[in-house]
Amino acid sequence: VADAPALVREVRLALEEEFVVLISKYSGEVLNKAVLMTFDESKRLPIHLACDKNAPISILQSLLDADVDKQSIVVPDKWGDLPLHTACSRHQTEVVKLLVDSDTSKKTLYTKAENGSLPLHSALRYAAPASVVMLLLESKESRSTLLEPGFYGQLPLHVACRNGAHPDVVDLLLRYDDDKKTLLREDNVG
Repeated sequence: VADAPALVREVRLALEEEFVVLISKYSGEVLNKAVLMTFDESKRLPIHLACDKNAPISILQSLLDADVDKQSIVVPDKWGDLPLHTACSRHQTEVVKLLVDSDTSKKTLYTKAENGSLPLHSALRYAAPASVVMLLLESKESRSTLLEPGFYGQLPLHVACRNGAHPDVVDLLLRYDDDKKTLLREDNVG
């Protein structure tokens, strides 16, 4: 073809025009939902990616504002991680607060990834600060996660100690364990 670049431009322009006509048939709400629920090869949604890449809080807020029903916060990636798991592993206190506050049912606090880890386990495995851990244990009900075994049957206290958590974090875990049951529980290797 003599003028291949011109032909490529012409085809690209035709496709763009066709795309504009196609998307103009859908409402903004439908388009928002389609974008928000589009995932990559790891089944990660835009909100997972924003948490993973430490995106500014304004980006996360925009994604959550566009997701009126907050469906994206309960969708796991291919490893079973919710956006909250990812945010906890990245030490993002503001993002963790935003995600916890956005989940009116608080189900995300109790959702385990495929390896059995709760968001609390993820936070402790990656040495999250006490501010993140505190957000995950804010309510009396969420403190029940202190007795939930994760990977290798480890309780959150096991994970914290194994991964060299800051003393403030260990103190927080012990303070929220009213009956001190976590001190007596063994993991899979005793």
